Amino acid sequence: MGTNHKGFYGLFGVCALLLSVTASNAQEACGPADENSAILYSSRDTRVMQTHRSSNDGAAGLVWLKRSPNVRGIVGFDLGCLEFPIEEIACANLELTIYDGNPGNSGAWFSAHRMNVPWVEGNGSFNRFRANGQQLGTFSGDGSGTTWDCRVDNDLATSQTSNCGTEDRWLGGEDCNGERCYQMPSTDDAFYDERDQASLFFNVTEDVRTASDDDVSWMVKVRDESTKSGAVKFYTRDGSAFAAATDPNGGVDPYAIAPRLRIERAVGTGPTQIALIEPTGPSQGSTVEVRIEQQGANLGPSASWNNLTTGETGAMELDDQDLWAATIPLAPGTNQVEFTVLNLCGSEVRQVFELQYAQAPECGDGIVNDGEACDDGNTEDGDCCSAICTLEPEGSACVDTDTCNAAGTCSAGACAAPESADDACSSGFLCYEVAETRGGAAFTSQSHVTLEDRLVRREFDVRRPLSLCAPAGLEGQPPSGDQADLLSYEVRRSIGQLKIPIWDDVTIETALGTIVVNVLAPSGLLSPGATQRGGPASSTEAASEQPYLCHRLKVTPASGFTKDQQVRAASTYDDRLYDVKKPQRLCLPTTIDDQATQTPGPDLLCYKVQRAAGEPRHEKVAGELHTTDRFGTVEIDTRTEKEVCLPAAVSGGAVR
Repeated sequence: MGTNHKGFYGLFGVCALLLSVTASNAQEACGPADENSAILYSSRDTRVMQTHRSSNDGAAGLVWLKRSPNVRGIVGFDLGCLEFPIEEIACANLELTIYDGNPGNSGAWFSAHRMNVPWVEGNGSFNRFRANGQQLGTFSGDGSGTTWDCRVDNDLATSQTSNCGTEDRWLGGEDCNGERCYQMPSTDDAFYDERDQASLFFNVTEDVRTASDDDVSWMVKVRDESTKSGAVKFYTRDGSAFAAATDPNGGVDPYAIAPRLRIERAVGTGPTQIALIEPTGPSQGSTVEVRIEQQGANLGPSASWNNLTTGETGAMELDDQDLWAATIPLAPGTNQVEFTVLNLCGSEVRQVFELQYAQAPECGDGIVNDGEACDDGNTEDGDCCSAICTLEPEGSACVDTDTCNAAGTCSAGACAAPESADDACSSGFLCYEVAETRGGAAFTSQSHVTLEDRLVRREFDVRRPLSLCAPAGLEGQPPSGDQADLLSYEVRRSIGQLKIPIWDDVTIETALGTIVVNVLAPSGLLSPGATQRGGPASSTEAASEQPYLCHRLKVTPASGFTKDQQVRAASTYDDRLYDVKKPQRLCLPTTIDDQATQTPGPDLLCYKVQRAAGEPRHEKVAGELHTTDRFGTVEIDTRTEKEVCLPAAVSGGAVR
């Protein structure tokens, strides 16, 4: 959704702007449709609030679902847009596009309930919504509309009182003449557990199939309002229209999407399943060409593979025979490979096949075979066992695998670093929280950027700069003069992309010790850039430096992190002693839109830090910094130190 639109602003001009937005920019209730599918946008939506019992929110930009006090949403659709009978529907999914939210410590459940009674949207707006520098404020509205107290309040202008008779009182949908105003149990529930989650999906197929007229609507709410849970906000049709109307470039924010109903007609027969077409036998090489067929009804738009044995993943493409195809690396022996296809009804179909790699003895297989002096599992020079499995000369240069030893010499076929070779542990990055300079060059959000590290390949939306990571010398060493700054962006998985796999029990070693953690979905992108004070940075050298995709970590007491550690870091802005609070994210080398880097970099583990007692505060830099990277130039102000990122050695783990 580009930028975070939260804030408190004035009301000047809002009503006039809202009228023009509603008239000309609202997403039409009848979206794209053909004889086999349709997307319907909400024809009306609102929310009801327990603490503002007589306020209407029919023209608000957002709906907030939360508990204590309870806030609920209602969305309605016009089925008259369909070009096929509802009896022939294969599936219908209600999708709410997330604007913002908090999944809490363990995720949050939300439920959708078919409405049993009519309701009136209204034209009031109680919440403040900001998009593209303009504000959609608050106003009571006029005429009739739904509130917490009243199914139909007959005078919204008097928002301090409830204006309905006994027959129209409903207490947030709980009491319609002694019965609930919505169906129980819920039609479907949706789980929200990732801050980068794009949408909530509810399967409402039966509700649509059994609709008695062209109007169908649902109440959506926290599933169990009696227990502590997270909260979420989603766009309304008015919020979507406002974001589009205020865009100075005439574009549309990819996340500013009104509630929508995705409907598919039954096409084909039988359940969706996967058949392995190729290979038909063991592979003689370390890679294999695989083709699978997606069989059954409502074939979908995407497929992917996950080698559960090696942890590698990738996307698949349709070939000229409508088979999903991919080239998959294999480990020697039996490989458990899981294939996932997304059918048009929004559900994933998974199936695991065993692929065999019948490896012939060869150099690089990790086994010292006849005629080999060594075999370290690769065919590379410079590691004391050559590309043809002979010992490299004694004393020749090599790369040591120890995190803190960047170089060494060969001794009896092994790489040994001299005791003083600790350059890799004397440098890292000190990251500062930043904000865009008010009135300066602003960042334009980028949609559907392909990022690929060794764990995942997906399209992401690059949303806004969060921090600036400056090269830093550690423990008294000066900062490196030949490293580029890294500008850290918030990223979110693009709409339609498959969920990110989790990497369990990963071992990460840095100069601060060894931890074992679970690696979760990416939340940030580190993009190399040139930073300059006082004017735009013109250097393009940073384009060849290594970008990183940063994954969140699940750190538990059993992870092995040693508390009460300190690290001294010196950047061009500060030289301070910091308390290391916890490991925060693992940043893996990535490609951006399939562009390889000329200067590969190490893995990075970023720790949350705080200035040690007695250390002076960071002197903020405001109105001076211009950072240029592959996404353009942005002016930023530094706030405070946030993280220290150190070179890391990563091993082990299993993908699920």
